[in-house]
Amino acid sequence: MSGEVVGWAMKQVTGSPAAKLVLAKLADNSNEQGICWPSIELIVEHTELGQSTVYKHLAALEGLKLIRPVEIIFDGVLKKGFQLSVPSADISIPPRGKQKVVIPLGGKSAPRHGKT
Repeated sequence: MSGEVVGWAMKQVTGSPAAKLVLAKLADNSNEQGICWPSIELIVEHTELGQSTVYKHLAALEGLKLIRPVEIIFDGVLKKGFQLSVPSADISIPPRGKQKVVIPLGGKSAPRHGKT
């Protein structure tokens, strides 16, 4: 979790308390670059929202350009996740001790990162 990312999320205008809660949960699970890959089940469990409600608010947050879906190769495993639109996020800095590749869905691959 990054306190800066959570702070950024709390300042955003989402138009809905439930959307804000979903954004805050994503931020709570994100790294310093605003990248996270919590399961929908985890978001449902922690927010106490229904699965269809979570999907609805994820779509709304994407429409507001606060998040974008990405695919992440993390320790050799492809995962679906999200990149939060944190202004200070620099995805050129890899997380400590891990290898990852961030691939925006429908876009070009972000730079590959080696282990640090």
